[in-house]
Amino acid sequence: MACKMVPSVITYNSLLRTKGKDYFSVNLSTSGHVICGLNGKVEIWDPEKSEIKYSTGVEGNMYDIKEYGNHLYGALKHDDQLTIVRYGRQLTTREDMVLISYKASLLSQIDVRYGKIAVTDWDNKLIELYTTGGEFVRDVQLNNVKRLRGVRLIKDDCLLVSDMESHSVTKYRTDGSGNIVWRRDDRLQSPAGICVNEWGFIFVCCNAGDKIYLLSPGGNFPITLYQLTMRIVSLHDYVLRR
Repeated sequence: MACKMVPSVITYNSLLRTKGKDYFSVNLSTSGHVICGLNGKVEIWDPEKSEIKYSTGVEGNMYDIKEYGNHLYGALKHDDQLTIVRYGRQLTTREDMVLISYKASLLSQIDVRYGKIAVTDWDNKLIELYTTGGEFVRDVQLNNVKRLRGVRLIKDDCLLVSDMESHSVTKYRTDGSGNIVWRRDDRLQSPAGICVNEWGFIFVCCNAGDKIYLLSPGGNFPITLYQLTMRIVSLHDYVLRR
């Protein structure tokens, strides 16, 4: 299976142009573009040309930007409420999808796919699940989680969660049982962002180790994908920085 890698230097050049701004989210789109959320702005980069394809302003309290289907999704936190926002792929349209009651002190990431919205709750160490219409489905209690960071909904009615303090990625069932399917807690160093490709392989970005690991759908280690050695750029900037 061929895999086209994007040279690190292109991403680095892109980051230099936004020096001094904090990234709240960076994701790779299915079209190969890089979706960057930073202070007051969302940008979609073409990494091969090192140029911005699309850009729009966003509120300063925006959290996370995820792609699903033909749309991009973000979350806005206002006091005790969370608004899930949907953008067109070229950032020319925007609509507020649902308003969710949210009393946790801090939001890290969301995910929107397969008809569900997953929202992290740092205070209570759980994931709140909603329909895309805003109807509450259930809480998924996260056993043994210390510092919840990333979340990703996957096809088999499960979700993946990264824990920066226990250096782990865990697959949980979302059927109400909260049962753990598998847990990977070796070699990972402060895992943050999680992505899954169409074959079910899992990309885990580790802040402290400056690595992106590739896990099999069963949570095993087939390969270390990238080793980032540049002094200035760390995955703390590349994935999620506050």
